[in-house]
Amino acid sequence: QGWSLQTGTTIKEFPVHLMLPGEYLIVTAASNISQLHGYGTVLPLSSLSIPNEGAILILADSTGQQIHAVGYQDSWYGNPAKADGGWSIEMIDPQNPCSGETNWIASCDVSGGTPGKQNSLNGSNPDITAPILLRANYLAPDKARLIFSENTDSLAAAKTINYTITPGNFHPLEATPARPFFDTVIIKFPMNLEPDQIYTIAVSEDLTDCAGNNLQALSSTRVAIPSTAEAGDVVINELLTNPAGNGKDYLELYNPSASTIDMATMGITYLSHTSAIGKTVFLPPGLLFPDGYALFSQKPEQLADRYTIRSPGNLIPFADLPDFSLSGGTIWLHKMENTELVIDSLEYDEKLHSPLITSTDGVALERVNPLRLSSDRTNWQSAGAAAGYGTPGYQNSQYNANPKDKGELVCAPHVFSPDGDGRDDITSIALHLDESGYMATIAIYDASGRRIAVPVNNQLAGINNTWSWNGTTERGNQAQSGIYIVKITTEDNRKLVGKLVKN
Repeated sequence: QGWSLQTGTTIKEFPVHLMLPGEYLIVTAASNISQLHGYGTVLPLSSLSIPNEGAILILADSTGQQIHAVGYQDSWYGNPAKADGGWSIEMIDPQNPCSGETNWIASCDVSGGTPGKQNSLNGSNPDITAPILLRANYLAPDKARLIFSENTDSLAAAKTINYTITPGNFHPLEATPARPFFDTVIIKFPMNLEPDQIYTIAVSEDLTDCAGNNLQALSSTRVAIPSTAEAGDVVINELLTNPAGNGKDYLELYNPSASTIDMATMGITYLSHTSAIGKTVFLPPGLLFPDGYALFSQKPEQLADRYTIRSPGNLIPFADLPDFSLSGGTIWLHKMENTELVIDSLEYDEKLHSPLITSTDGVALERVNPLRLSSDRTNWQSAGAAAGYGTPGYQNSQYNANPKDKGELVCAPHVFSPDGDGRDDITSIALHLDESGYMATIAIYDASGRRIAVPVNNQLAGINNTWSWNGTTERGNQAQSGIYIVKITTEDNRKLVGKLVKN
């Protein structure tokens, strides 16, 4: 009596009914009773509309206390043909009611569903996976939202003793698990956070999920009062435009600055080379810490099927992320309030990939060095094979630091092997000049003195400069193993020479 079913924002109250142990009830609109009477006990509502594409359903008692909730999507069918219509999705294990997609599947009953009786695929499907603390979002100087990988036990999540914040070694005043899935918890601090201070929030393994699995030991995340990004504070660091199979594109950002950045203050505008109209979207809430990574994808959970995931908290679902054209386009990262206030930008095409790659399916483009310009085409390379052709959410496989030697011309590594394995695939060529403003050209010669490549042609040079060479010749082939001479010429006719060994 007084129980209700909420679908989206619509709440419908059930008629009075005494539900017996083990009983199944068919809930439908009153107008549909005649179609379902033969299948079992029908409980009519004044109306009922359940969207095909997905919705959140909440069952509550007469006091408003939540009894059960499920947020389904049409992808839960696991079968595109059945998702087109005429079939229901069924819970596999009723003893595991909190699990989402992993505990639901399209009905296998020949009639398309099992109203009023045991589900066709009923069986044991326990949740044995420990919950993960993913990240924290800043809400206010005295509040933060903790985000977990799955539903938590609301009673355990509400205990403030389960959270310890440092520096200061204190507990929050309040911990409020958020309905309907309790996979986020809002914590209120006893005071305002200090500016320019990064706090660590450690969560006790006494916190469990709905099935009783304890949180991973030594779980912690960070929170701080964030700043708004200025030009160069955040850079585009990795891009996947040609995902394998049914995968989704992804875009990775990196923070080379000393500030914690509020990602919700930034937007992305994308324009493909084949379109006249760009698409602008705004990033979801999140904190990007110094030396931190944030990877956005429409379905980041798919990435674990193909790539190594070292930091799950760095993978952020973003349904509005544009689909990046394989042929190329331009991505602008800018301030939310003004698209002309650009923080970083990248114009990409397939030619940025290594010529050794026979197929770019599932191969990400990686930035070689985040401190070098995005517009420097030698600063981009295909992700290495040893890294699985992508490094979502952590340091790029092709990362190459600027040479520390301060000589006029430095090549590092001196010996390199551009074979696509992600180890020493490129060499960095650093040039130090007494003053800026010169135009520089880099030419590569083989041991016979024949010019084979010009990775940089008449580019404006600063005082400290770094470019890269991936072993590709002017003809687009890979140079043979051997010793090569690097010659840099500036417009004042200065000539600098170095030596490389290509394995």
